[in-house]
Amino acid sequence: MVPNETQQYMGIIQLLLLFGWTWVGLFAAEDDGGQHFLKTFEPLLSRNGICSAFTETIANQAKWDTLEDIFSLFSNIHRHFEDRQVNTYILYGGSITMLSLNTVLFFGFATSAGNISLSKVWVFTAQADFILSGAQRNFEFDAFHGSISFTIRSNELQQFKEYLYSIKPDQTKQNGFLKEFWGQAFDCSFPNLHEPLKAGEMCTGEERLESLPGLLFEMRMTGHSYSVFNAVYAVAYALNTMITSKPMAGKAVRLQDLQPWQLHPFLQGITFNNSAGETVSFNDDKEIGAGFDIINMVTFPNRSFLRVKIGKVDSSAP
Repeated sequence: MVPNETQQYMGIIQLLLLFGWTWVGLFAAEDDGGQHFLKTFEPLLSRNGICSAFTETIANQAKWDTLEDIFSLFSNIHRHFEDRQVNTYILYGGSITMLSLNTVLFFGFATSAGNISLSKVWVFTAQADFILSGAQRNFEFDAFHGSISFTIRSNELQQFKEYLYSIKPDQTKQNGFLKEFWGQAFDCSFPNLHEPLKAGEMCTGEERLESLPGLLFEMRMTGHSYSVFNAVYAVAYALNTMITSKPMAGKAVRLQDLQPWQLHPFLQGITFNNSAGETVSFNDDKEIGAGFDIINMVTFPNRSFLRVKIGKVDSSAP
C-alpha cells in the first residue's frame, strides 16, 4: 500500500539540489529498514554531487528505564549537531524512531549548555510521523519548525471527523485498547477492580479527542491512516471477488478457513473507488500507483502545528 521508495529518494535528491543543500547528515532507524535506506540512499547522494557528512542510527525505543540511558544515547549523536557546516538533516524511520529522537533532543539539549544548534532543515521520509507519547506531552517541537516531510498521498474521507467525535472509551467491546490509549492521551486513569487506584485524575469518559494537541492525536486522515483504510477496502473487495468467482460460486465459504495466499491473485488485479472518490489500483510491480505529497511543517507557540502541502512526487511527471 506504499508507493515505491525510489520515487521518494529521487524526490529528496531533487529537493536538495534545488536549494543547494549539498552537505547533509543522515539519521536512520536502527533496524533492517534503516540499514537498507543507508545502503541505497548514500550512493544516490554521491552520484548527484551531494556529500554525506555523517550517518547515525537511532534506536527504535519509546521508553527508557533511566536518565542515564537517555544521556548515554544522546552522547552518541550530539556531536553531529555540533557540525555547523551541515545544511540538512535527513531522517528515515517510523513513529517509534521519532519518539526516540524527541526524547534524546529534549533531555540532551537540557545539558548541552548551548553548544549545539538545530537551526537546520529537517527532511523526513514517509515512514516518519510527527507524534508524541502521553509521557512526552510537555516536550517542545520547535526544532522541527519549517521541516519538510514526504508523506503518502492521502485524501479526506467523508464523515471521518464525525466518527472520531463519536468515539468514547466505553466502546471496549469493539476496541480493546481504547481505554489504554484514552488514559495515556488524557493523562487520566480508569478504576480497575484488580489493581490499586493510581494517583492523578480519573477519566470521566467525556473527554474530547479534538481537545488534544495535534502531536498527541490528529483529527485528520494522515497518509499512514489512509493506507490502512485503503488496505482494508482492498482486502474486502478481493474477498468479495474471490467468493463470487466461478470456482467458488455457490459454495459455502467460511472466512476463517481461507488462507492469505489465496487472496493474492485477486488483490493484484483489484481496482476500486474508495469513499474519498479516489481510484485505488496496483501497477505492474504490485505497488500502489499513488506518489508522495511534500509537506511543510509549521509549529505554533501553543504546541499546535499545521501541515502545509507544498508539492508532490509524481512518477508520471516530466
